Amino acid sequence: MTTLQRARVRWSLVAGTAMAAAAALFGLLLPGVVPPFLAVAAFLTGTAVWWVATTDEGSTVRRGLLAGGFTGLVTHVTYWSLLLLWGARPFRAWGPRSSDVLQIAAYSAVGIALLGALTVPLGALVGGLVAAAQSRYDPSDSDDEGDTASS
Repeated sequence: MTTLQRARVRWSLVAGTAMAAAAALFGLLLPGVVPPFLAVAAFLTGTAVWWVATTDEGSTVRRGLLAGGFTGLVTHVTYWSLLLLWGARPFRAWGPRSSDVLQIAAYSAVGIALLGALTVPLGALVGGLVAAAQSRYDPSDSDDEGDTASS
């Protein structure tokens, strides 16, 4: 694994952790939300989205804003999927397991409709901050240094 690939992995994990922290704090403000599940969902989604949105050359603040906003949107689906895997009660009330995907879609749609105006900008803010930190503090991201960060 090259230095640039290691930096990409590291910053994907940093972004996922930052998204998880923001989601957990946001979840504490909402009644009925399970903050640990929300944090895990945001970590998994944020890490994956950051990995896809960034390249080995690093990220721009614009990409960070977009990746963060997309994370704020998709985390709704990941959260309800994790609750389903855990066997959360809301899903048992809706009937047979064949409707699990529909239940996830319905809960996610309601969550996005009610909270998306908050979660998308929050994710974008966190993504922009992580991208700014990455471009400032990771020497492996600069085009003129190449693989010298490992020396």
